[in-house]
Amino acid sequence: MDNQNQLDTIEEPLPVPEDEMIINDLETLKAVSDPFRLSILELLSEPRTVKEIAPKLKVGKTKLYYHINVLEKHGVIRVVRKRFVSGILEKSYQIAAMRFRPAPELLQGSEEGDARRQAIFDSIFDATRTDFIRSAKSGQFDDSVEKNEKKLFIGRTLLCLTEAQARSFADRFDAMMEEFKEYEINTPDSTPYVLTIAFFTKAKE
Repeated sequence: MDNQNQLDTIEEPLPVPEDEMIINDLETLKAVSDPFRLSILELLSEPRTVKEIAPKLKVGKTKLYYHINVLEKHGVIRVVRKRFVSGILEKSYQIAAMRFRPAPELLQGSEEGDARRQAIFDSIFDATRTDFIRSAKSGQFDDSVEKNEKKLFIGRTLLCLTEAQARSFADRFDAMMEEFKEYEINTPDSTPYVLTIAFFTKAKE
């Protein structure tokens, strides 16, 4: 049996994404900070080929391959299946982890840390803005307003907490986030929601 037939017939178990990937360098952080690449990552929560992704993002394969290669280079996505289709090798990609979190040291420093902090901000809040605008345009919030359903929370709150209160709040929120991990798997009867959180000590004016 030649290599092509082997690839066509052997089906190996697909690797399961890790729960979390810690980003330790600025280049990887920049790789995932682009809103378009974040859209790719969302689609790759399950294995997909470039041919399958392109029509969903309404882009050409050449542009898509460029961004796929960047994400693969930095280990954010990986090839999980290979097979020959009409004599052409086809690769299926999937995210390497369910969540990506910058290492604490990327937040440290003064001026030299500005680029890292900007990349972190861009990767989180630009993606949220893009999702929010897209959902608003598609009428996703109309139904929740008419039925008074709690499908939309957005705002900014300033809290004044003691060290003990802040620690207690953070611990309880961590526990809630652990509970949320159960809902990360997309099922036929589930609807994706966006949750963006920022909790930090505000610098004095």
